[in-house]
Amino acid sequence: MIIGSVLKKDLTELKLKVYRNSKQNNLRGLGYFWAGCVLLFAIIAGMSLVEQRLPGLRKQILGTATTGFEFLNSGRTNFIDQNFPEASSNFRSAAASFTLASEQIKHSFGALAVILPRLPVGGDYNSLLLAGSRISSALEAVVDGVEDFEKIRPTVNDQSLYFGLKSSREKLTKGIDELSQALVLLEDVNPNVLPDEYRDTFLESTADLVNSRTLLLGLVDTEGFILNLLGGEKKTYLLIFQNNNEARPTGGFMGTYGLLYLENGRMSIGKIESIYNLDGQLDEKIAAPGPLQRQASSYWGIRDANWFVDFPASSLKILDFFEKTTGTLADGILSFTPDVFEKLLEVTGPIPMPEYDTILTAQNFRSVTQSKTSIDYFEAENEPKKFLADFAPRMLERLQTLDTPRWIGIVTALTSLSREKQILMYSTSAEVQDRIIKYRLGGEIKKTPGDYLAIFHSSVGGGKTDQGIAQRVEKKVSMDSGGLAIVKLAITRSHGAYDEKYFPKNIDFMRVLVPAGAELLSATGFDDYPLLPSQRAGAASDPDLLAWSLRMKRDENTKMYVGQESGYTVFSNWLELGPGETKSVELIYELQFDAGNRYTHLLQKQPGAKEFEFLFELNYLGGIVYTYPEDLARNGNKLTISENVNSDRFYGVIGE
Repeated sequence: MIIGSVLKKDLTELKLKVYRNSKQNNLRGLGYFWAGCVLLFAIIAGMSLVEQRLPGLRKQILGTATTGFEFLNSGRTNFIDQNFPEASSNFRSAAASFTLASEQIKHSFGALAVILPRLPVGGDYNSLLLAGSRISSALEAVVDGVEDFEKIRPTVNDQSLYFGLKSSREKLTKGIDELSQALVLLEDVNPNVLPDEYRDTFLESTADLVNSRTLLLGLVDTEGFILNLLGGEKKTYLLIFQNNNEARPTGGFMGTYGLLYLENGRMSIGKIESIYNLDGQLDEKIAAPGPLQRQASSYWGIRDANWFVDFPASSLKILDFFEKTTGTLADGILSFTPDVFEKLLEVTGPIPMPEYDTILTAQNFRSVTQSKTSIDYFEAENEPKKFLADFAPRMLERLQTLDTPRWIGIVTALTSLSREKQILMYSTSAEVQDRIIKYRLGGEIKKTPGDYLAIFHSSVGGGKTDQGIAQRVEKKVSMDSGGLAIVKLAITRSHGAYDEKYFPKNIDFMRVLVPAGAELLSATGFDDYPLLPSQRAGAASDPDLLAWSLRMKRDENTKMYVGQESGYTVFSNWLELGPGETKSVELIYELQFDAGNRYTHLLQKQPGAKEFEFLFELNYLGGIVYTYPEDLARNGNKLTISENVNSDRFYGVIGE
């Protein structure tokens, strides 16, 4: 499960866009189709020679090629139906048919083969023929490599996962080498040797092969990354389970932790227990973040260490607390929210937990786990997180026995979860961390020279209500020709969580990140409560936390707290909601961009948060040449888009 979450991006792009719609193609099916096209081009190029010298072979050769395309079509149909063994057989038969057709042309010339390259289309024909052969060999290796990957399942205490990845990577690397050589040959082919109706197809197929090589290189790179994690000396990763029903900046309240050990190709899971067990070992008293001191906690511990909006920054603090309490310097962090297990259970099906008299499903996982780990547990043992410790190996066991279609479903689910930031990762190794960010698992605050917006919520009232909060965000930007922008930002939140018995009020400390230098003009709708300093009598002050707190200044004109974090200006304040209550807040602020003919906007979603409705409106002076996404609605010089946001978004405009 953990390894799949890292491999997901490249494999999904390469292998798992299995005909989701008419524009999405699978490499293995269309890969053989491309190989067939190139070989058919060779047949067409050589056919002009065949017609002159051996016209009787035309029907035979085209018949063989047609048989190959019939196998291709059957393979694509079987792949769509997820009949993978039969599809693989069809593809191999197609490749054999195209190869046979090419051999028929080659043998038809006999002694003339020596002078063939000197004929008008002879050199192009030879290049096409050799390229087709290379592509066939490449795809044989790629199919074998992908099939090896399909057999991989997460394992503990053995090296099968490691060697499965190694075998897959070796075969894919061979395929890349063959494909690269084929592309060199195709560069020498003059498209004009082909009939007009085939030229565009030839050029498109060549471009597709270049893109496929890029995807293959990405997958091989990712497999190398995982092999590096699994192999070598022992590494310890801290597993943290963030309950996003109690919002915190990087996902949710960290009530449970575990340990993951990686060594010499083996993976094993250590203890899974309450994070309070760690805080109980902390001798030093450290003042908690000021907002948490209002109600949640007076003193800081690892349970609240994910306070900073940048996941790498929070990770460093989490690892620091872990070292203080255990004496162990961990090598990194893997973070999950309950959404991960809900999605996995949708694919695996229910998992019985007979000793707890329950069956976990995607529908009840959150509520049952919350009950079994917080309320309904055996108090004499005092192990409230034992339920999760018993569940984890059963989930891994179920994943190991999944058939290929369900395993593909697992990887697809992990792809979605990473995009939604329900899975995050951090490493103390700079090289590994760079890879983590590359694979969009870092949860970092991204830097942009253009417009920016991110809204972070921290629940400090102790209740589990945030998954029941619906949010709508409206952002309207009016920009003049000099780059001065006036932004009106409205945030509406509705409390629909009625099942929280103990702490039903959602007490939210909201942080709104906007470009550095933004000037706040007005603010309405917030609840005006004091922001306590991140200090406390008789307690030490964490220097990073104290610096964050000291940068937060009260603006008496707007009654907001304005500060800086992760390179952005932050507008902060309180918003309290009771069950059934709806409130709206509004911020109006001013931004100065460089005058020019473009505007860009990055919207970042808080890790672990629910999707929210986002309405964006840009009043842009000057003619509009291009927009991203292209479906931004236009009304004169006003651009709008309304969508549900569950991941980071980017918007852009290029003017005249």
